[in-house]
Amino acid sequence: MEREHYQRQIAQAVGSSVQAVQAKAQQTAPAAPVRKAVKAAAAAPRNRYLVQDDVLALAMLDGPSQELFGRIDPQLFAGEARQALAQYYAAHHGQPLTTTPPPLQNFDEYITMVRVRADARYGAWSETDRYYETARLLRQIETEHKQQHKHHLITHLRQAEESGDTTAAAALREQLNQLIKEIARGNRR
Repeated sequence: MEREHYQRQIAQAVGSSVQAVQAKAQQTAPAAPVRKAVKAAAAAPRNRYLVQDDVLALAMLDGPSQELFGRIDPQLFAGEARQALAQYYAAHHGQPLTTTPPPLQNFDEYITMVRVRADARYGAWSETDRYYETARLLRQIETEHKQQHKHHLITHLRQAEESGDTTAAAALREQLNQLIKEIARGNRR
C-alpha cells in the first residue's frame, strides 16, 4: 500500500506514468545495505627478535651452548647489541656470563635484560636441555634468514624478468637454486 502511494508521488513529480515507475523499480535490484567495515582486532605486537633474545639468554647460562655460536654468522642477529653478544659467545665460550664483560659494557642494559630473561625462563632447565634448545634456536634463526633471502631473490628475479634483463635473471636463478638446495640440505639434518 505504501509502495503504491510513493510510486504515484514519484510519477507525479517526474511527469511519468505509475506503470513506468513500477517497471523501473522492478528493473533495479535493491541496493545492498552499506555496512561498516569490520576490522580485526589488532594483535599485540610481537617482538620480531624474540627467538634471538631467547638463544642469547640460553647461552648466557650455559657455557657449552656458547660453542655453537662459532658455527653461525653473528651478522644474522639483529642490532648491534645482539651481534656483539653473539660474537662474544663465539670468541669466549665455556663460562656462563654472570657479569657484563668489558667488551660488552656499551650494551649493559641489553645484557641485563637478557640475564633476567635467562634466569626467569631457563634457570631450572638442565644443561643438556639448554644445549639442545640453543642448537634448535640457532638452526631456526639460520633457516629464517635463508627464507628471507630466498624471498628477496625471488623478488629481484621477477623484476629482472619483467625488465627483460636475461643475464641478471640467469644469475639470480642460479643463486636461488643454490639457496634452495642449501635449505633442503638443512631440513634433512
